[in-house]
This record gives sequence, C-alpha cells and structure tokens, in this order.
Amino acid sequence: MKANFYKPPTKSFKVMRKLIIFIFSVISFFNTRAQTDEQIINDIFDDMFDPCQERLLRIDTIYIAEIKGKTFFIHNSYENIGGFDIPANIISEWKDNIANQVIQSKWDERRLNKIDTTFVGRETFIRKKPFFLKCLSESEIKKIVDNQESYYFTNQEPFYSIGNIIFDKSKENAIFRVDVSSSPGSSLGYTVFIKKIFGKWVIITSFDYWI
Repeated sequence: MKANFYKPPTKSFKVMRKLIIFIFSVISFFNTRAQTDEQIINDIFDDMFDPCQERLLRIDTIYIAEIKGKTFFIHNSYENIGGFDIPANIISEWKDNIANQVIQSKWDERRLNKIDTTFVGRETFIRKKPFFLKCLSESEIKKIVDNQESYYFTNQEPFYSIGNIIFDKSKENAIFRVDVSSSPGSSLGYTVFIKKIFGKWVIITSFDYWI
C-alpha cells in the first residue's frame, strides 16, 4: 500500500493564487471607493437635511447638482475650525488633497437614494429617507440660473451643490463644500467638517460661510 505524501503547492500555483487575491482586492477597492462618498452622505443625511426644518416640511425632493463642486479653503491658515483645534498635519493633508482633487466627477443618484437596511437580532429594520435626492444636469442648472425655468424655485425650494469629499491620510477626518441656491441671485455656501466615530461619519461643525 502506497503512502499518500503531502505535495507542497507548485510555484505556478502560488503565483496564480496571489494573482487571484490581488484581482479580488483591486475589484473590492474600486467598488468600495465608488460607494464611499455616497455612503458618507447617507451617514450624515439627517444632519444635512433635517426633515423637521420648516422649509423642508412641504417638499419631498431635494435637488443637487450632478457634478461635484470643488472643495476649498477660504483662508490661508487655520488655528481651529468652528472652535475645534485641528492638528496642523491634518490641515496640510487636506490642502494637498484639495490641490489634487478630481474635478467634474458625478454623484450617483441611485446610491444616494439607497434604502438603509439594519439587522438587529432577528429583526430587520428598513429605513427610507424622508426625501428623494434628484441630481440636476448642467443644462438643467443653466436653465435655472438663466431663469428660463422656474419650477425648481416654486415656494423657494433650494438646490444644492455638494463638493468633493477631501480626506486626511487616516481617512478619519474629511471636509467638503456645500453651496445652496434658494432663488435666482440668492445663494450661500459653507464647508462641512466631518469625522468618522465608531465607524460612522458625523458632522462636527461647519465653517467658511459666505452669502
């Protein structure tokens, strides 16, 4: 009777296994990256668009620019942001990433409106947003700006431009710009500072306001 001896994996098998792991890692990275910004907005949705605000009680759709805006700092230096001391290295990392941010990337409307499903024990909770987020194309925004179409401003319903989310190296701290237009010739903007706490993004403060 011949004994069955263990045969170690061949070199080609090891190479193939590493290649398969690498391919799956790359696919996973890009899939995660593609959902990152939309998932962050979902995390902070209630604080950004508080459904209890009087002006939001009468609408069921929030309009945002399809193209992500550019995130930037208004001032050259910051000792603190909204009363919070921020380490100089984080400010520096944000500035580097602001300089290298991708312009003209788009929001994914389907992912922005993804229904949240939470499992607690045997119970399943499905949470639907109080609003539907509708992305506006550049041509639709131009019509609004040119005052050729007034539908979106019925009852002074605003539309938003949400900028690129800029991370620090740890990807635990981030900022992005928000611009709000409530009627032709009337707008305001600010930068939002968010932080990941226990795996969930929360709004820390807003700063750099302009009207």
